[in-house]
Amino acid sequence: MSKIYPVIALMLLASQTHAIELIDDHLRLSGFGTFGVTQSDNPTPYYLNRNIVDETCYDCDTTLGLQLDARFLGSFKASVQVVKRPEDSFSDPSFEWAYIGWEASDDLELRAGRLRIPLQLASDYYFVGQSYPWLRLPSEVYNASAGVNYFEGVSAEYRFELGELWTGTFIPFYGFEQTNDLDRLNEFWEIEIEYLRGFSVRIEDDSLTTQISYLDTKLTNNTTYTGGGLYELIQASGMPATVSNDFEFQLLNLGVIYTVGAWEIWSEWGASRTKSAFGEGKGRVGYLGAGYHIGTWTPYALFAKDYSEGAAASASTTAGLRWDVLSNVSVNLEYTYTKLDGEFNPTSPFAPQPHGQFVYSPYDYTVGFNPISGPSFDWFTYGEDHANIFSLGVNFTF
Repeated sequence: MSKIYPVIALMLLASQTHAIELIDDHLRLSGFGTFGVTQSDNPTPYYLNRNIVDETCYDCDTTLGLQLDARFLGSFKASVQVVKRPEDSFSDPSFEWAYIGWEASDDLELRAGRLRIPLQLASDYYFVGQSYPWLRLPSEVYNASAGVNYFEGVSAEYRFELGELWTGTFIPFYGFEQTNDLDRLNEFWEIEIEYLRGFSVRIEDDSLTTQISYLDTKLTNNTTYTGGGLYELIQASGMPATVSNDFEFQLLNLGVIYTVGAWEIWSEWGASRTKSAFGEGKGRVGYLGAGYHIGTWTPYALFAKDYSEGAAASASTTAGLRWDVLSNVSVNLEYTYTKLDGEFNPTSPFAPQPHGQFVYSPYDYTVGFNPISGPSFDWFTYGEDHANIFSLGVNFTF
């Protein structure tokens, strides 16, 4: 519980302050955070990197970020963002970006360093809960790239006008070799990215924002099994616990934000293709969400779905209420129901069982091994194929 107090102190500070100008027009400090309390009714962990289970969790949605922006030599700038993400401890935060930029003209900026992948509508402010109506972004869409949010490479940002009302931004990007780690609790992934490239085009006016993005990457996923029935089978069979697979992955994402009257409507849809030694797979994900502003109150609802035929197939429904206490402080009360769409297949212990938006499948087995008859499998479930998740969050910026 002691971890909570620094966050509460910063929330109180945030309610009275905005970004801090350390050196006028040259050095600026800002920050953001979310303090969340959440609980599921299913012991199977829900939502990658948040691991929400059937015990009250004070850290599953809690984030804290600091950003330092500098400007020097007229047209040069630098930015560093450090974030304690939900999966991090406060003593070991992550550098989410650290880059140097050059404003070559009024319309063109070049950047190099660690940069955020401009893939979805909220990619640039993924951890800034104050920036979107719901407490957490839909896992079906925002975890489609296996939790990899940044790349190390170069990008350009070209701004242009379309008529008198519309403005546009074109961002091509290229990422070099990098390695990302992902803990799926029963599996540990070491993702070795050979290259990462793509583009994003955003066109907007006062009420409508549209975005199309494309990502193409080649990678090797080294999966080390650390628990569960497959781990037991590997141990009993004397097979290596780490398996390496090469993948080619492409993802096309379309997004829209539309505000009309008191309504705020968000929608994103993604289509992906994966090629590996096991063949080719296709995925489709999407969500539609809306909030209605009534003074400082915003009731909202969101439906998200993974249309894939694989283990991730699922659907989630969210309803919540947001209260904007101040311009930079808000409170979310939220309920989510999520359910698997995939079919349980006990005929093959190596076949991926449906997990939907859970970190791993609720279907698992223990292994008995007889040197004559071979292994036997005793199937069981960690929990149901669905979950009800209740959450309370306080967001702030300064």
